[in-house]
Amino acid sequence: MELARNPAMLQELMRSQDRAMSNLEVNIWVHFVHIHLTVYICTNVIIPLWMYLYETIQLLGGNKW
Repeated sequence: MELARNPAMLQELMRSQDRAMSNLEVNIWVHFVHIHLTVYICTNVIIPLWMYLYETIQLLGGNKW
């Protein structure tokens, strides 16, 4: 009820809500990029590296540990 009588308070509430929504949108994109970057690194760097190491160990006579 006080918001209806106080336009400055209404504007501050709307500004605060807009800021919160903007922060939420940014956080969603940050997580989206993080997930895709993690998948890319895993599939294009880590897995080929492990495969190379495994093949190299096999060529050298297998696992002797």
